[in-house]
Formats: sequence, C-alpha cells, structure tokens
Amino acid sequence: MNILFIGSSGELSTQPLKRMIDSKYTLSAIACDRLQNNEAQSKNDIIDIPLYNLDSDSVSALAQYHNIPLIELSKDYEKDIPAFKALNLDLIIVSCYARKLPESILNIPKLGSVNLHPSMLPAYRGSTPLFWQYRAGEKNLSISLHKMTNEFDAGNIIAQKNFSKPDGISVFKAMSLIADVAGDLLLNSLKDFEQNKVNEIKQNNTLSSYQHLPVKKDYFISTQWSAQRIYNFIYAFTLPDVIFICVINDVTFKIVRALSFNNEQSLNQTYRIDNGQITLNCTPGIIQCQLAKDPL
Repeated sequence: MNILFIGSSGELSTQPLKRMIDSKYTLSAIACDRLQNNEAQSKNDIIDIPLYNLDSDSVSALAQYHNIPLIELSKDYEKDIPAFKALNLDLIIVSCYARKLPESILNIPKLGSVNLHPSMLPAYRGSTPLFWQYRAGEKNLSISLHKMTNEFDAGNIIAQKNFSKPDGISVFKAMSLIADVAGDLLLNSLKDFEQNKVNEIKQNNTLSSYQHLPVKKDYFISTQWSAQRIYNFIYAFTLPDVIFICVINDVTFKIVRALSFNNEQSLNQTYRIDNGQITLNCTPGIIQCQLAKDPL
C-alpha cells in the first residue's frame, strides 16, 4: 500500500509512526506543518548541519533519519494537492495533527483517510479529550481509529481499544500509554485494509460530546467528587502556574498538587489544614493536597 502519514511532534504521532517504520509497511511520505526556524536550517548557515534536528522526537526528524520523503504542508492545502496525487496514495493516516484537512485532501487516497483519536468515540471529540476525560473521572484510557470526514472526529469507527488507567500519572505518561496501544491498533487495522476486511461502524451522534478548550473555571474541583477522581485529575495536570480551585462554605482554596488519597477513609469534618496542606472529605474518601503559598 502507498501510505502517507501526517502528524506532529506529539507522542501520539511519533510512537505509531515508529511502529509503522519498523513494520513491513512502506511509507510513501511523511507530512507535517512547515518547519519552524529552530528545526529548519537557515539559508544563511554555512556550517554543514542536518536539515532537521534529529534530537527532537518529531515526525520530521523521523522522516530525515529514515530517508522518507517529507512534505511540508502549506497554509493553503490546495497547494499540496499535486504532491499528494503524485504519490498514488492508497491511505492517509493522521495522528495528533491539529489543523482540519479539507475533503479535497481526504478523498485523494483510494481507501480514504483515517485518524487516531485518544477517546472512545463518539465521546470526547475535539482537541483536548484527555483533559475532559480526567475531569469527568473516566476509569479508562482509550484510542479510536476512525475515517475522516469534513467534521472533526465524526467519521465511521474502524477500531477502538479501552484499557485501565493507572492512578497517579501525568497527562504526558497517559498519552505515552495511549500512543503505545495506538501503534498496535493501527498495525492490526492496516492488515484489515490489506485484506479488505475493514468493518466500519457509524458513530451514534446522539452519544457524541465535544468540549471547548479548558479555561480557568474548568480547573475547579468539588468535594462531591470521589477522592480518586480529584487525585488523578490534579496529578495529571499539575504544571507550573496551574492552580486548582476548591470552594467550601464560601471559602476558596488554591491547590497546586495532589499528594495522596484514600477512597475508604473519611474525616469527621469537611476539611483540615496543617502545614500548608489540606485534607478534603470527598464523596467518597479523603485526599491530601498541597496548598498554594497564598491559599485563600
């Protein structure tokens, strides 16, 4: 099969791409957005340096390292159509790529275009599905491979995988776990494409959800949540300058880190503060968190 892979520097791009490179499948080309100045060699450089930064884990670096043709996508996709058509493509694979591809691109391959998305579609469509899954307290991590249409993440499902989410991991680790499973899912699906055994399942749009990009109010937590849910949400998205807010009896607490939780224990009070830490009575369980230096 003649395959084009479109991605970015995200792990959900690079891990499945590495699996493809190591497999029997030959990539006709790899495509990404036009390289930034820190990736591409300046025209004024005299020193003979690599065109791409091979230390960076990106699809462009992988293309260079493995001598796979690289297409730098234009802002105007119509300019890229001749290059795509020249590849005589059977399939386009997209993963961790933010821009919307027009149907004039998606319909070029004989078998269509597919995308890897980190949720159990039709739930959690859109650009930040992991945030909303963690906030909702989902117990599993998920990956879907689906056909691409003119609507984000709405095409027919080709394959999906659901697996248990460990407690206390960062969103980066979660994405790494998903990307690893995505590689298996993709290779198995490519076998089905080769053997004409793909079984597409239409998405039930009545079950779909599509959230906005997170804003400050979306980092509010509630003691009506379980301690485990709060712990995993805070732990996953603990980053410099990120503040989680909890309001109890009209008192606002600013939380910067989740320290521990126990879903079986309870306090005989709503919360307890000690040495810059707060213990919250949750539903069920308790969680211990680090307060910001200006906690109130």
